[in-house]
Amino acid sequence: MTEEVPVEITNEEENGASASITNEEENDASTSNSDNTANSIKKKFISFLICVVIVAAVELFVFLGKGYEDPFFGSGIPILQIVGIFALVINFGALVPAFLLQTEKFYDLTGSLTYLSCTIYCMVAGRTAFGEFRTRPTIAAVLTLIWSSRLGVFLFRRVMRDGRDVRFTELKKNFFRFAITWGLQALWCFITAYPVYIVNSESGDPKFGPLDVIGILIWVFGFGFEAISDQQKSAFKTDPANRGKFIDSGLWSVSRHPNYFGEMTLWVGMFLLCVSAFRETQYAAVISPIFVILLITKISGINLLEAKGEERYGKDPKYQEYKKKVAVLVPYIY
Repeated sequence: MTEEVPVEITNEEENGASASITNEEENDASTSNSDNTANSIKKKFISFLICVVIVAAVELFVFLGKGYEDPFFGSGIPILQIVGIFALVINFGALVPAFLLQTEKFYDLTGSLTYLSCTIYCMVAGRTAFGEFRTRPTIAAVLTLIWSSRLGVFLFRRVMRDGRDVRFTELKKNFFRFAITWGLQALWCFITAYPVYIVNSESGDPKFGPLDVIGILIWVFGFGFEAISDQQKSAFKTDPANRGKFIDSGLWSVSRHPNYFGEMTLWVGMFLLCVSAFRETQYAAVISPIFVILLITKISGINLLEAKGEERYGKDPKYQEYKKKVAVLVPYIY
């Protein structure tokens, strides 16, 4: 049997071991801090690049949209350029107080203000430049003003009622990430109403035809669908008896997202109303309905709400039955 030999650890060895551990911990902490700093700088740089891309995208569509020289600024500056600047300045300007106050309550209202400002300016500038009343540009602008006013008021009331918008809970804590959301809103306001801005800044205004009438009818249908579904859900949520329940009545019985379906539809109609006045690269305005459809179906619309609905009602058999029977977006189809 082997005898165990006692090992004596001296104070010097203990101190040496302690110092070694301390140095390793300090080195690990230093490395961790360096990594965090590097990641923070990287994220800020990426956020900055995204904002630059947003500005560049606006400038690209200003170039493609062409249009008449601005009657107020002149010097070869197109009306579309001023509209693009309005969209960016309004949103990035609102970002500063929103971040300082840590609030998102006037985010949607700012979006509505952007639409109103850009559309009114474009309509007035076009009317001043061409010196006459033009049917198509005026109708397109008025319809856009009606839509943006209704949606802005509705969304503002909703966030004031709910107290917050959960999309911004984490985003608003970081200035650069928060800035991206305001920049994207500026891009959204510019691209979505792009056909309206082009037709109001373009000198050509072909005779009103069947395609224009079809466009208006589609727009009216889509606008009504969106407005009615928003009102139905708002009334449903304000009723205490419906607390903890999901809406499956009215237009929500034929589509799980009828408001989004209405929004997509009305911008398709707007494009059809404006397209007869386009020339050359101005047909890039087809990006408007495409952008809206992609935004709703692939980016920030349906996917987020479907996940949220599953999280909240996923264990309810009635909700699962509702999902099986009711179309996601297009009534009775998809």
